[in-house]
Amino acid sequence: MKELIMKDLRLLVREKTIVSLIFFLIFTASFASLVTYGLIFLSSPQYVQFSKAKIGVVGDCPILKSVIKGINYANLEDALRDFKLGNIDAIVYLPKENVSSHNFVTVYLPKDEIATFIAASYIKEKLELYELKLREMNGIEVVKLRVFSEKKVDYYKNYSVAFKFIYVALIPLLVITTAIVASGLLIDSTTEEFESRSFEILMVAPMSKRKILLYKIFSAFLVSTILSAVWLLLLHLNGIEIANIPLFSLVAFSVYLIFISFALLTSLIFKDRERSQLFFSLIAAGVIAISFASKHSFAGVITRISVGSVFEIWEIVMYLALALVLLTIALKFGERRVGNDNL
Repeated sequence: MKELIMKDLRLLVREKTIVSLIFFLIFTASFASLVTYGLIFLSSPQYVQFSKAKIGVVGDCPILKSVIKGINYANLEDALRDFKLGNIDAIVYLPKENVSSHNFVTVYLPKDEIATFIAASYIKEKLELYELKLREMNGIEVVKLRVFSEKKVDYYKNYSVAFKFIYVALIPLLVITTAIVASGLLIDSTTEEFESRSFEILMVAPMSKRKILLYKIFSAFLVSTILSAVWLLLLHLNGIEIANIPLFSLVAFSVYLIFISFALLTSLIFKDRERSQLFFSLIAAGVIAISFASKHSFAGVITRISVGSVFEIWEIVMYLALALVLLTIALKFGERRVGNDNL
């Protein structure tokens, strides 16, 4: 019934929370690379490479200059002039380098907090390398810790933090947020029918109760499909590829159907928007937290499929089966619930 589907889809515009989540999805997918860089920068600045930081080095310090590889100045006055003009980001000043004793390095940083943070992070890394080099030159043993464990762990050096954040956190969160948007739409459309007693009017039409509920599920599922197509395209434009689109889509749609079926059950039990949304939000929050606890959780499966890693077929079948079981339960419960209250 086209009119019923269009009626449900119009709720998207009316609900500010759902609209906000949709904008969040589109923004996150559109600027995935920028968002990833920003979050990594805030949480773990040591992983961000500040290769473009222009550092001026002043003094008779050939070893320090070789480590920093910045712009060399003959005197501090010339360096300060360029620093004030914005030609360099910071100044490292060591009047006379003493290889066999202590060296006191003066660092000039800008007033701007962001620029200071970037330059300071870069200089800190270089000064640590400088310290290690001086220790080696003076015959001081540099202790390199190696941690051994009975558990074998495969570690790849080129496995970047950005890579892990995108596939372990960002993509699963996009799937979860899409599922929440679709579920929120279903709760709103179903509870509205109860609150306005529109189910009584729908029962007059030559349509079964199961078919009416299926149309509502289809409306929510259609929204999740459209949103998924949009953010997958935006990820592709950002250079983020999904290794196995068909299987990824199958798991994602299974997750959508699980959330949507549970949302239908919730709205059929409470029959009002506020209690339904509150109960669904509490349960969904717990499910989301658990979903990142195991590699067999749907977030873990989505991560492994999207990155092209090893996964088991039974994991995909399990979530698909769970989705179909929940859908069947929701439809059977809905047939009794709607019929008893509205016929």
